[in-house]
Amino acid sequence: MSGKCGRASRWYYGAALMLLLCTPAAALECGVTPIAQWSGGETPAVLFPGLNVPVVAGQRVALQHSESLCEFYVQRQGLPAWNGGMGTVAPSEALVGALIDSGEHGLDPLNPRYHLAEIVLMLGTTTARYLPDMTLERLLGDAFMTLGYDLHRGVAFGLDINDTHHKVAPKELPMARLLGEALRSETIPETLEGLAPKTAAYRRLKEALAEFNRCACMGGWVSDERFYKDPERVRERLEVSGEYARLEGEAPDSEEAQRRYLESVKAFQSRHGLQVDGIVGPMTRRALAEPVEKKLERIRLNMERWRWFSAEAFDDYVLVNIPDFSLELVEGRERRLEMAVIIGREVRKTPTMDATMSYLVLNPYWRVPKTILNEDIAPKAAADVGYFARKRISIFRADDRNEVNPVDPATIDWAHWNRDDAGRYVLRQEPGPQNALGYVKFIFPNEEDIYIHDTPHTEYFANDKKMFSSGCIRAEKPIELAKLLMERERPNMTYRALFTMLGSGKRQVIRLEHPIHVYLTYQTAWVDAEGRFQFRPDVYGYDADLTALIGELLP
Repeated sequence: MSGKCGRASRWYYGAALMLLLCTPAAALECGVTPIAQWSGGETPAVLFPGLNVPVVAGQRVALQHSESLCEFYVQRQGLPAWNGGMGTVAPSEALVGALIDSGEHGLDPLNPRYHLAEIVLMLGTTTARYLPDMTLERLLGDAFMTLGYDLHRGVAFGLDINDTHHKVAPKELPMARLLGEALRSETIPETLEGLAPKTAAYRRLKEALAEFNRCACMGGWVSDERFYKDPERVRERLEVSGEYARLEGEAPDSEEAQRRYLESVKAFQSRHGLQVDGIVGPMTRRALAEPVEKKLERIRLNMERWRWFSAEAFDDYVLVNIPDFSLELVEGRERRLEMAVIIGREVRKTPTMDATMSYLVLNPYWRVPKTILNEDIAPKAAADVGYFARKRISIFRADDRNEVNPVDPATIDWAHWNRDDAGRYVLRQEPGPQNALGYVKFIFPNEEDIYIHDTPHTEYFANDKKMFSSGCIRAEKPIELAKLLMERERPNMTYRALFTMLGSGKRQVIRLEHPIHVYLTYQTAWVDAEGRFQFRPDVYGYDADLTALIGELLP
């Protein structure tokens, strides 16, 4: 997707600011509160009374990081930081540029939390730089800190969006120190940029956002599904997005043109998780008609999700993409293995998380989760107590910590089972071909007890929508994954040796001396290693939830 719009985001936000700032400069008001001379004994509240309520153009402006600002100015003994007492505005202008450029990260530069309109208004009023309550200073510092946090951990990190990330402790930053260092070294934009994720996935999404912004600047494409019943309109649509190119002098009905058209349609279907048959049916037409603005929104949402993860870029990792039903193993930043996975069904969603795989288990036991015991197994046992023998499930009392005294399932009143009974027993399925975890499970300790495992039900992988688990991830190629992970510890590991270990039927725990990072992600938009844009359906409805929640966060 190429275009002539250049940095469309700068143009758009510059125009928007002009509209916002039509208020005459004479309307500027600042709540003037003299700064006490710092003597080392005053509290920040004495140094900066009214710190939380600066007033600009008659409007009270809420600060997001008043405590960090107090810390910053106490360290400076109350002295101004952004103009050095000389009225120099270069750092201010650098911050304004960084705020505008935050649109390149999928953030909204006009988010009121960034104070961009107020800052630009005050920078245009000479006297505002010298007002004794330091309103402009505070707005600049608060904007720097707010944008820094939004780039580092996301706008909505820690909120109730999914089943896991809101339980992770927020990633704190030494903002007072970062602001001081950025001002001293004159690296405001560079410091902020350095707080964004360093992963290749995030970088590619940032590039994709720029591409689709250029496409939107050129007018996008028709968003009426009926329009794409005509193959010529389909060609035009794929041309706009750079997914089809006409050859000069080529007749549309020529054999070569038809072949390339079919290839382009199939490639489009593959990139959208559709059936790859080259037929432009209802689902394909719907994907073709999805407005460019909607694709931009999806890219922004997925950039936000990546900010929830560790900002560090790992060379080796296992990545699961829930909406794509996929897993890949990357070593040395090269993909070593990829496979399909089964994820949690709608009522037992697979959560997203940042974790570290520390061991795997060959010939694992399966200890039945309480939810499955209550909702699935107890009703089956009430109808047929022989279920346990057929499935090789042993029952132990919860206080039998060594699991050495099995309980006869016939002695339990399954017909009158209640949910509290689940806490009295432990159900353990023995290793073997019927074991629900198959022959291997991969453990990355977490509060939700989510892990990756083998499965005896390989027939589920034939489904397009692979949502059958109770939350854990069933892997299509678990033996291959186990071998590659064990090779990291034992370079001479062979399939023969691995199958010998599995064939013994003996449960074995394999500790990883070189643990590997695990991302359980929810990516409905991404760019693959070959540079191809990929979009997938929002299978859990998280995109809609996140859009609504971010909207609620804005003042």
